[in-house]
Order: sequence, then structure tokens, then C-alpha cells
Amino acid sequence: MPLIGLGGPGARAAELDALASEPYEHPTVIVGDFNTVPWSPVLLQLTEERNLRRLNIGARTTWLSPLLFLGLPIDHALVSEAMMASAEVGPHIRSDHRPLIIRVKLPATTETPQTL
Repeated sequence: MPLIGLGGPGARAAELDALASEPYEHPTVIVGDFNTVPWSPVLLQLTEERNLRRLNIGARTTWLSPLLFLGLPIDHALVSEAMMASAEVGPHIRSDHRPLIIRVKLPATTETPQTL
């Protein structure tokens, strides 16, 4: 587990629960430092409840521990099931996290385009 303190897991679970309760009426992209691994029950629950999928980055890690020289994939990109999207881990750029590079193609729609 990344070094997030004693209250970190509970706070992280609360934030992911809040994301799960948001109404998603349009194609959705959620990207960020979740401080949790892909097999985390709270992340799996979020993706299942909201019909999202985590973009696969293979065996790459996005965070490198300064203490153990071990990495974990704790940064994630979640997208609506109908979206065509891909992710890759970018180069090391003077941070303990590597960036996620996301490519997304929105599904065709008859709705009026909206500014994001």
C-alpha cells in the first residue's frame, strides 16, 4: 500500500464511494492518483456499480516507492464501457508517479456537442 497514513484507506474508500454515487448520464472519464491497486475491492466496486472499465496498462507501474524500489499501479483511468480508449504509462518526469497517457474516442451521438 502506498504511504498514505493510518487514516488514508478510510478516506480513499470514502472518496471512491462518493464517485460511485455521482450520476453519470454521459460518457465518463475518471483519471487520477487513486492510491489503490487495481485489485482493490473499493476500485472494483466502483467500476462494477458505474459500468466503468479500468484502462489496462499491462504490468507497468505508475508509482515507485522511495524505500523499497518497488512499484505499484496506483494511478488509474476509468472510462464508460462504450468508449474506445487506451492508456499507457509515460516516462519518469521528476515525480514519484509516472504519468498516464490516455487516448479516448467518444461514441457517436445525436446530441448537441457539449463543452468539457
